[in-house]
Amino acid sequence: MVSITVVSPIHNEEDVVEELIQRVQKVLKRYSKWEYILTDDWSTDRSPELIQAAAAKDSHIRYVRLPQKGGQTGCFKAGFDAATGDIVITMDGD
Repeated sequence: MVSITVVSPIHNEEDVVEELIQRVQKVLKRYSKWEYILTDDWSTDRSPELIQAAAAKDSHIRYVRLPQKGGQTGCFKAGFDAATGDIVITMDGD
């Protein structure tokens, strides 16, 4: 069975991140092996808290915070580095 990883860069997305996670979960639940990695580029809003709360409820959700600001490219790199899936899909967080 092929496993899927979706990676989304996040920076100050508190207004949309919960709905984003719910929509991605809805699609990925069709597969037996999946993960959703949200990489945080030093958000200053509640995005990290919301992602961590979702991750606490669903082990398929993973939160990664960049060690320093890295922009979209840094977020995707961190997501690729953390990914365990056979297939990695990128998707903007906004």
